[in-house]
Amino acid sequence: MNDNPKPFIFLLMPFSKQFDELEKKIRLATEKAGARAERVDKQRYKDEDVLQRINDQIDKAVMLVAVTTGNKPNVFYEIGLAHALRKHVVLLTNNTKTIPYDLKHFPSLEYKNVDNELVKKLTEELKWHLSNPTTGDKYYQEFKSAFANVESFADKLMPFFLPIASRYLLEWSEFIGSLITDGIEMSGPERLEITRLLTLETKKYSLIEQITGNPTEMHSLDWISFYNQIGKQGDIEKRWILSVEMDEVTKKRNDIAMAWRFFRERNFETLYCSPTEFRRATGEKLPGYNVIENMGEYIKLLMLPDSTYTSGEHPNMLHTTIRISSPLDRRTLESIIRCSTNIDEQLFKNIPMSIS
Repeated sequence: MNDNPKPFIFLLMPFSKQFDELEKKIRLATEKAGARAERVDKQRYKDEDVLQRINDQIDKAVMLVAVTTGNKPNVFYEIGLAHALRKHVVLLTNNTKTIPYDLKHFPSLEYKNVDNELVKKLTEELKWHLSNPTTGDKYYQEFKSAFANVESFADKLMPFFLPIASRYLLEWSEFIGSLITDGIEMSGPERLEITRLLTLETKKYSLIEQITGNPTEMHSLDWISFYNQIGKQGDIEKRWILSVEMDEVTKKRNDIAMAWRFFRERNFETLYCSPTEFRRATGEKLPGYNVIENMGEYIKLLMLPDSTYTSGEHPNMLHTTIRISSPLDRRTLESIIRCSTNIDEQLFKNIPMSIS
């Protein structure tokens, strides 16, 4: 994500010292509104084509402030570019009568003095528009489209997704990019609720563990309750796949036997796929996560501290990433299943009892 989480507002204004004080007030208003403002002549960049830079910044901005005082042609040209990209533009002028006819139907803020009253009015205007993005904003549309799929098959999921998404609502492009590629990072109890609802709606749940241990000690009570719940539902396709090397199976035979029985009793298909066999079959390494949870269209990835689910007394505070499954994710998961063998009693009969 961006190192600066504040939404970006691009300033369109004449490059003249007479507007320096006005610029300071605009910047103050954007800060009070929880955003950051920049204008192109005060940015550092390598491109020599300033017009291309302006295009890029307009596209990047969540909204714009345009100073039409003085009726500078470049400002009106840039407003046109912004409107073509369906960006919201706050028009700022010292005389609304001088605004060209084609822009008169757009709301504008008129100022007589560059003072604190201007800062107050502009702050209120920016806050409102940052909280209520225009329906024409392409990033807003991308956000709505991304969640339409979720809402269509899991409307109960939305209350759990939205608090996570709200951290990004003012940066549509970064949020959508995160959702589709890197995923939504979370570290709270909502990760269980999202998993539960996605599983109940998609009717799919696979737990791929590259760690071993007694499941009743590794998993918290609320997660055991979740496994109990879906275990009773015959319409859910569910798998537990252990993916550790055979020497680890030998070393932790008892724990693995308990884990196998735990999931078998809950009607999970129980499989084993060693990282070595996976590499031989595919020529690739297994993804480097301690745990992968697959809910069909969505995938959840966990990197666990000290390779354990339990984090002190707060197991639900573990860091998790959930995202839409990519074609590569799906191919990898299918390869894991193809490389797997069923776990049964015979496997444990062939493994010596653990000395420990």
